[in-house]
Amino acid sequence: MTERVYSISEAAAKVEVESHVLRYWEEELEIDIKRNDMGHRCYSEKDVKILQRVKTLKDKGIQLKAIKDMVHRMYELLDEGESTEEKNADDAVAELIAERENTEKKTIETIRVSSDVGDDSRIVDFKMAQFQNIMDKIISNSIKDNLKVITQSVSAAVSDDVVKQMDVLMKEKEDQEEARYRKLDATIRELQQTRQEVAATEIKRKKKGIFRRKQRESL
Repeated sequence: MTERVYSISEAAAKVEVESHVLRYWEEELEIDIKRNDMGHRCYSEKDVKILQRVKTLKDKGIQLKAIKDMVHRMYELLDEGESTEEKNADDAVAELIAERENTEKKTIETIRVSSDVGDDSRIVDFKMAQFQNIMDKIISNSIKDNLKVITQSVSAAVSDDVVKQMDVLMKEKEDQEEARYRKLDATIRELQQTRQEVAATEIKRKKKGIFRRKQRESL
């Protein structure tokens, strides 16, 4: 009886994938697909069954690297028409799927534990933030209270300095005013003295004029 063979498009239809996917799997899994005289791929029933199992594993999320390790073993187990060997191949596929699911379960548990640890870490961080906030408020209030005392002390010191400075300025102003008054008084005295001298000179001049006029009249 002649063995049924399938073209790549027919095999792709039975596996329910695109033709280019079969080409990719053939390369990555190193599956030796026979070719006819024209160089076209010819898929046997065994090839199709193996590729169907590959698709099942891929749909479960198993990577081609893991599938590659058992593809050739499946070829050894799977002989067309021998249900026992076919069952062994299916068992191998089921075992790989179970291993994958067990790995995923462990991963989920690990993530869950990590998440719990992360939650604890976030709680600690939150409490630290609360503590820091309380300390900041205490320090801020302490600074405000001390600032009042410091401000009062500075104000008192500044007030004393201002009063002293004002006293110095007032003393300087008084000294300047006194000096100005003394200078003004001296100037006034000099003017009075000058006026008196001018007046005395004018009187003498007038007396001389009268005396000369009388002399001329007597002649």
